[in-house]
Amino acid sequence: IVCSTDKNFMVPVGGAIITSPSETIIQNIGKLYPGRANASPILDLFITLLSMGLNGYQELLTDRMRLVNRFQTKLTTLATKYNERVLVTYPWNSISFGMTLHTLSDSDLSTTNTNGDPNPTNDTLPISSASKTKAQDEISYFGSMLFTRCVSGTRVVPTNIHKTIAAGDVQYEFEGFGSSTDEYPHPYVTMACAIGLPESELDDFFGRMEKCLKDFFVKKKKRLNKKEMERQKKEIKETFEKVNTIGKDVESLQI
Repeated sequence: IVCSTDKNFMVPVGGAIITSPSETIIQNIGKLYPGRANASPILDLFITLLSMGLNGYQELLTDRMRLVNRFQTKLTTLATKYNERVLVTYPWNSISFGMTLHTLSDSDLSTTNTNGDPNPTNDTLPISSASKTKAQDEISYFGSMLFTRCVSGTRVVPTNIHKTIAAGDVQYEFEGFGSSTDEYPHPYVTMACAIGLPESELDDFFGRMEKCLKDFFVKKKKRLNKKEMERQKKEIKETFEKVNTIGKDVESLQI
């Protein structure tokens, strides 16, 4: 089991505690890092635990567990409103949650109105005709929107990301980079009900998340409308040119 220290102990990102019922596994993992691991996460954790004390840490754990159901309820409500679904991680993982992002990469926004809200009459989404690259760009753009609106701790994962990472003379190929499997079928966003999260910040988080979704759909609808207008103008221009050509041909025949 890998426990991120930032989500479980309120320390800066960069450390993790690995636990296992097998002592051999722990020893083998430890042999991978001798002399190379950074000591900062250990020092951060040590100082944090000393400042909290056992009672302080247990109180934070109690508060977090109290907010888990509220977090899950709000996420489910948000996912349902935007025709997405919550990825099942609970009860095995009560800290990290995920939500699909299919509608963001879909080229047809008929399921949303002009305000960016989903239309209640549409229960299903048409299959996206966007290319993989375009879909990846759409999902990544949403991630940047979250970042610029100070929504931290989330991670947006597009599908079909291929990446090559070099380690010396060796190159490693990764399919589905960022996900835990090569061909995960859904783009998604992850978020955490981490220790130290107050109820007011939980509500603020989901408010910002929904505002980002609304802004995304409004901007995308405007882009699609602009493209449609350009397409119609092009068709009118081509039709006008054909009419002129036909008119000139008729005049030539009359002469």
